[in-house]
Amino acid sequence: MKNKNTTTFQISILFFLLIQSLFAITGYKTFLNLSFQNTILSILLGTLLGLLLFNGYFYLFKKINIKKIIKYKTIKGIILLICSILVSYFIYRFSFYIHYIYLNKDNLFLITGTLLLLFLYIWKFDSAILSRAIEILFYIFLIFTLIKIIGLVPYVDVSYLLPITNNNIQSLLLSSCLFGLLTSGILCLLYIFYNKEINSKKIKYYLTVSYLTSCFFILIEYILIIGILGNHLAVIYTYPEIMVLKNINFFHFIERIDYILAMEHLICIFTLLAVLLQNIKKIMTSFHNKYIDKYQILFIIFLFILSFLFNS
Repeated sequence: MKNKNTTTFQISILFFLLIQSLFAITGYKTFLNLSFQNTILSILLGTLLGLLLFNGYFYLFKKINIKKIIKYKTIKGIILLICSILVSYFIYRFSFYIHYIYLNKDNLFLITGTLLLLFLYIWKFDSAILSRAIEILFYIFLIFTLIKIIGLVPYVDVSYLLPITNNNIQSLLLSSCLFGLLTSGILCLLYIFYNKEINSKKIKYYLTVSYLTSCFFILIEYILIIGILGNHLAVIYTYPEIMVLKNINFFHFIERIDYILAMEHLICIFTLLAVLLQNIKKIMTSFHNKYIDKYQILFIIFLFILSFLFNS
């Protein structure tokens, strides 16, 4: 299915990368701290819960007219506020990620300023161009992930993965529910702005496959992290998903490619920010106010400035 903006396949790619970005933006350490020795089991149970919620969302979408609801200016204002706060926070996290891995000697403000120029350029893109660009990045993401898996599997120690639970039922249930709610909840974000496409007959199948595949990739990531570092060491590092990449060594001379492979996480974070900014643009344009249209760029600059507050 195609339309003037985004294809069904491209929406499924967006869904996949947005789920990945939930862990890339906050770091895999956050969920690892919460679930600890229950991580693998939490992801499996959380995925099953997410599927139930996933189908519940589709049932709900058939009963309510989201497109009609978001026409109200009050609703638009609330969504705009939420998206704006998320963008500011994620810009800070994106800047910190780049600062931590690549440019630790450079000022965080300089990195944020550079990202501002990038997203101001992207701001001019329409949905069709952005969707095609993210589709290309998706293939790069898959290549990097394949290289990472091939390079890290030999270093996995199965004994680090056992036992898969510490019998802390409260921790297991909490982490499983959180995983299911967050990963499936991304569908609501997509539905608000791509409701026509999501109402198509084929989209549920595409998104279900995308959801399961994304959760599987997250599971593989945690197996690599825990299997190489162990639970106790993994929670010490700020970004354990980056530390494991330092082990990759092909043919005894292709090594230290962790800086390149880490870009798979940057692709996910970029996608999240690009989609949120595109949604902000759609909301602001929908007000049909010349004053708002005139100062859209200033609003985006304000969001980047606001991101500095999270660094305080």
